[in-house]
Amino acid sequence: MEADEHALPPDELDLADGLEDASWAAALESLAEELDDPPPPAPEPAVNPEPLAHGDPLGDLIGAIDAAIAADRPEARQVGGLPLQVLRGYVVFALAGERYAAPLDRVVELDRVTALTPVPNTPGFMLGVTNVRGRIIPAVELRQLFGLPSSPRPEAGRMMQLRGPSESWIAGAVVDDLHGIRAFDEGDMLRADALDDSVSSLLAGVYEDEGELLKVLDVDRLFSGEAMRSLSG
Repeated sequence: MEADEHALPPDELDLADGLEDASWAAALESLAEELDDPPPPAPEPAVNPEPLAHGDPLGDLIGAIDAAIAADRPEARQVGGLPLQVLRGYVVFALAGERYAAPLDRVVELDRVTALTPVPNTPGFMLGVTNVRGRIIPAVELRQLFGLPSSPRPEAGRMMQLRGPSESWIAGAVVDDLHGIRAFDEGDMLRADALDDSVSSLLAGVYEDEGELLKVLDVDRLFSGEAMRSLSG
């Protein structure tokens, strides 16, 4: 029999068979690994929050409350016939043995009474001006402004920086002492016009707190009064 002219020599045939066997072995091993390893998990679909369905009682209730609050309607204070609590923060301070409160959103800063520079030809309640980090503001004694006896040592008190009708109109209100920050339900505020004293015209109302009356300062009335307006010019 004639030898096949395309046949490989024995030594090269053995090498080719080995490569072929190695290739198959590698392919089988790779296939086995793919079968053993679980496929990667499919990505979870993005969850888009769905709006509350129309007619959902809770959704309708929340929507009604939000709409009433936005419109500032009296209905916002009731949910299902029950009053809705609306809390507001206040800085509580003392004057002549009585407790007062200033709305927290109108208080810029609380501090000790800093060095005061007297200003000639100003009202008696005007203690002077003070430099607060490069800003000159008037310092007034609330005792005198309220028609109460003046403090023998106003410089020993505390100062509340109150913001007036505009962001730039700030005055330092000197009080006897500070009693911290409290929160009260606005629905519990009582009218102040029944109070028979010189301060009632400058109050937004009163709260009953621990058996005492807490008088709430109306900052807008304070700044719009003739006495304070004389300092703004």
